[in-house]
Amino acid sequence: MLQRLIVAILVVGAVAFSAWRLTPLRRRLWLLERLAPEASRRRGPIGALWRATQAQAGQGCNACVNADANPTRMSAGPRR
Repeated sequence: MLQRLIVAILVVGAVAFSAWRLTPLRRRLWLLERLAPEASRRRGPIGALWRATQAQAGQGCNACVNADANPTRMSAGPRR
C-alpha cells in the first residue's frame, strides 16, 4: 500500500514537471500570475520560480537583437 502511494506521488510529480517544462513561456508566466499575483515580489519557491521563468524569457529566439535585420533563409535549391 505504501509503495503504491509513493509511486503515485512520483508519477504525479513527473507529469507536473513535464507539463510545466513543455508549456510555452507565456502560458507559464500567465499561470504564475493567476496562482500568485504577488509572485514577482515574493521570496521562497514561488518567487524563485517566477524569477527563473522570467530569466528564460531572455534566451532563445526572442533574445536575438538582429533577428529581423538578418533573417536566415533557405536557398531555392541545391547547387549543381
